[in-house]
Formats: sequence, structure tokens, C-alpha cells
Amino acid sequence: MTTNKIKNPHLDLEKYDGSRRRSSALEAKGFPTIAEPKEDVDNEILLKKQSVKRLFGYPITIPFIISNEFCERFSYYGMRTVLTIYMTEKLMMSKEDASDWYHEFVALCYATPLLGALIADVFLGKYLTILILSVVYCIGNAIMA
Repeated sequence: MTTNKIKNPHLDLEKYDGSRRRSSALEAKGFPTIAEPKEDVDNEILLKKQSVKRLFGYPITIPFIISNEFCERFSYYGMRTVLTIYMTEKLMMSKEDASDWYHEFVALCYATPLLGALIADVFLGKYLTILILSVVYCIGNAIMA
């Protein structure tokens, strides 16, 4: 077995001990294995993947994702808590109607991530979608306050 060396200094294949089980059928057909990467691997792509900006060992976007998720959950559970009270006391709805609207709100909260994923994948991209829909969430909370 020969190992093909690539020029990337961060990937040292000589230290690979071969402990991972390999299929001889795949090897015979020429599929690359862990010990034998493809020769046409672009070294610049490998270096870009390794040079992601990091904060405490995590990609730099992780704190933004976690804080956005925290704010979304805080808003959702806060809204669930006061929604029926708001509808019965401020909007003068009956308890049955308020209960119906409450359950529709909960169902929509669990269904709309599919719509958000569609918007992100097809139209706006993930970061712009998160930004725009977070602003919409904040406007909704401001109206309720």
C-alpha cells in the first residue's frame, strides 16, 4: 500500500496507523480511503477550511446563533405565558376563542421553521433570513408589550 502525499502541512498522513477497517472491494475499485487521499485535492480549499476564525475553539458565528436561540426561546415562552391573558382581558375575547388562538399560535411556532428554511435556502440565505425574521419577532413583541 502506498500513501499519496499532499502538500498540506497541516494534514500528516504518515502518522496514520491504519487502525480503521478498510474494504478491499472499494480499494480495488480505486475509491480513496483515509490513508490515500485523492491526488487532485486542492490544497487551498483544505487551508481555507482550517483557517476559520474561532472564538474559544468554536467558529465565530456560534455565539450569535446561541444568543439568537436564547432570545427566541425567551420570547416564545414569555408569549405563551401571557397570550391568553392578553386576549381575554385586553382584546375581550371569550376563553374558548382565546384558547383556540393560543393553540394556533403554538402550532404556527412549530410549523414556521419550515417556511424559514425555504426562505433561507431559496431566496435570502441563512444569515439575512435570521436577521429579518428576528426583527419581525421583535416587532411582534413590541406590539404585545
